[in-house]
Formats: sequence, C-alpha cells, structure tokens
Amino acid sequence: MLFQFIGAPGGQLQQVVQTLEQWGFVDAFLPFLLIFTLVYALLNRLDLFKAGEGRRAPDAYKINGLIAFAISLMVVLPHILGRYPSNTDPIVIINTILPSAAVLLIAVFTLLLLIGVTGSELPSVLSWIIGLVAIGILSFVIIFTIWPTFAPAWILQDPSLQALLIILLVMGLVVWFVTRPDKPAQQTQNRTLAESLTELFGRR
Repeated sequence: MLFQFIGAPGGQLQQVVQTLEQWGFVDAFLPFLLIFTLVYALLNRLDLFKAGEGRRAPDAYKINGLIAFAISLMVVLPHILGRYPSNTDPIVIINTILPSAAVLLIAVFTLLLLIGVTGSELPSVLSWIIGLVAIGILSFVIIFTIWPTFAPAWILQDPSLQALLIILLVMGLVVWFVTRPDKPAQQTQNRTLAESLTELFGRR
C-alpha cells in the first residue's frame, strides 16, 4: 500500500520511486497521460463532431477520447521501442522542457497573484506582452532542446542565470505596477485579474 511508505525512511521511498521509473512510469505513463489530457481537452474545445444545428454529438466525448488515446500511443510507443532519433524524441523533449516551463509558469502566476493581492488591474496590452514573452521563452527552450547549437549553452544551462532573469522580470513588473501613475478611468481600458486569466486561457 502507498500509505505504508509515508513514515518510512527515505531509502525505501527512493527505492519505490526507482522501481516505478524502471517500470516506465516516467518514460511512458506520465508522458502518455500528459499528451492524452492535452489532446482530449483540445478536441473538446474545438468541438469538431456535431449532430446538427450547432449541437454536440452524443458520442463526441467518446470519439475525442479514442482519438486522444490513439495519438498518445502513437507518440509514446515509438519512444518505448527506441524508434525515434536521439535528438528528435518527443518524450525526451517533453521531459527536458517541462522543468523550465514549470518555472516560467510559476513566475507568471506569481506575478498575476501579486497583482491581484495589491488590487491592481492588468492592462490588456501588458497581458499580451506577458503572454508573448512567455511563449517566446518557451519556444526558445524547445528549439534549444532540439538543436543544442542554436544558442550558447550558458544561457539555459546555468540555473543561477535562469533564477536571476526570472526574479528581475517579476520584480521589474511589480515595481512598474506599484510606481506607475494613475489614469482616469475613462482613459484606460484595464481588465481585472479574473478577466485577464479568462482571456489568457481562452474561456468564453
């Protein structure tokens, strides 16, 4: 049982994690679950299967689930069988970029949380800038992972530099929000934090 390892020494817990890794939990199950979730959510969002007059087909969720399941297997199985070239293996790329993407995501949400706590409002222009910067950094990380010679290695392989850049970015934006002059309400087109998050994730 899982609960018997809660109070166990670190060595036993480490052995359990190593056993799961040997069974392919990291290389197979987690990437499969991630790809399946993303594809399934995207298909439900696109709403491709309709029964007419804009209504969702009764079996749309089942069809989306089968398509997402098939796509996930098509991506993960060649990795398990070693069919991908070493530099274009999507599972290796996912496992490489996820830590950097998680740090970037935490930094963005920390900024939005600080803005919400201070009662400030996020201008629509700045929300676009934050989104574009985040997408640009993530794209750079993906390109650097696929083609390591794309940029000098010290840019992304130095954890201290990564932390410094993220801290400076967050602090600079927070200071800008605190010190910027107030404008009349009729001259601004600001959006609340909830509206900005809704726009960020594309909800209607």
